Amino acid sequence: MEASSVVQGTQEIKQCKCLVCGHQWWPRSQARTKRCPNCDSTRWDIGPYTSDDRANVARKLWENRKDLEKEETIPTETNKEINDSIGEDKGGQNT
Repeated sequence: MEASSVVQGTQEIKQCKCLVCGHQWWPRSQARTKRCPNCDSTRWDIGPYTSDDRANVARKLWENRKDLEKEETIPTETNKEINDSIGEDKGGQNT
C-alpha cells in the first residue's frame, strides 16, 4: 500500500493528484505546485472546466461589454483640435 503523505523533517508532504488527467506525484517542496508534470494543467487541483464555468465566463464578458459601452468617448471639439494640429504639422495646409 502506497502512503499518501510523508514526514520530511518537521514538514509533512502530501502526494498530489491531478484532477484533470489523474496523474499522481510527490512535490519537491511544501509550496503549491503550479502545474501538473504530466499534462501541464494549471487547474490540476481544481479540475477541468465545466459548462457552469463557461457560462460564468460568458456572463462576465457580457457584463464587461456593458461597462465598455458606458465609457465616454472623446468630445467632437477635441477631435477637431487634434485634426487641426495635425494639419498644422503638415505645413499649415488645412483642407
